[in-house]
Amino acid sequence: MAKNFFRELTAKVMIVTGGLTAPLTGNVTGNVTGNLTGDVTGNVTGNVTGNLTGNVTGNVTGTHIGGEQLTGVDANADGAITAKMGYVFITKGSAAALTLAAPATPADDGKIMHIVGATTFAHTVTQTTPGFNNGGTASDVATFGAARGVLTVIAHGGVWYTQSLVNVTLG
Repeated sequence: MAKNFFRELTAKVMIVTGGLTAPLTGNVTGNVTGNLTGDVTGNVTGNVTGNLTGNVTGNVTGTHIGGEQLTGVDANADGAITAKMGYVFITKGSAAALTLAAPATPADDGKIMHIVGATTFAHTVTQTTPGFNNGGTASDVATFGAARGVLTVIAHGGVWYTQSLVNVTLG
């Protein structure tokens, strides 16, 4: 009976109350009210009200109201910063020597990263090509003062542009 029920629904309007557990393929037009659990593949057009948990791949347009929880990682040793957005906390117990690769364009365009000197050492973050703000060797090293500081950068066109420098200098 269930097979016939779902076969008939493929060509008709479907109103479900009390829940539906089954794969749903094809187009859905109209309102969805309640909880949706599982993966959504394809385009979503319209308004989304409520909480969204999980990863979003693709472009998000429109008004964004509410908080966005950014990821945070620790840099507790010398080496490369591999994150492309969110927070990087420099927690090394001595001056850290870190490198930052240029962002990919257009994949990383618009991504914002906050690099936080969480320990009181003269950490350095080197971005050699093309340098911060596309400045080459004149601005390829960000140096944190021997106090806590924050370097905030935004990616665009293969360049990390500085959005703010707090107790950090470029040279």
